Amino acid sequence: MTQQMQSLALESLESFTDLLVQPSYSVLPYEHSGLIVRVLLEDADIKYEPAFSEFEVLGQHAIQNTANLVQRIIDIR
Repeated sequence: MTQQMQSLALESLESFTDLLVQPSYSVLPYEHSGLIVRVLLEDADIKYEPAFSEFEVLGQHAIQNTANLVQRIIDIR
């Protein structure tokens, strides 16, 4: 049971990674799975909404939370 929970957590991390970086085996190489980034022109500056730093923080939190949950799984035999 513990191994199944850990496998599920690893698959979740892989799915999250595939959301951010399209896998090389993708059937539709130019289709992205759903992140929306807006490009804005304000005065002479090009800005992204949401900022890439927000994606980085959210990604790190998702990975850290999943890793913490996996470490808390009690070994069931």
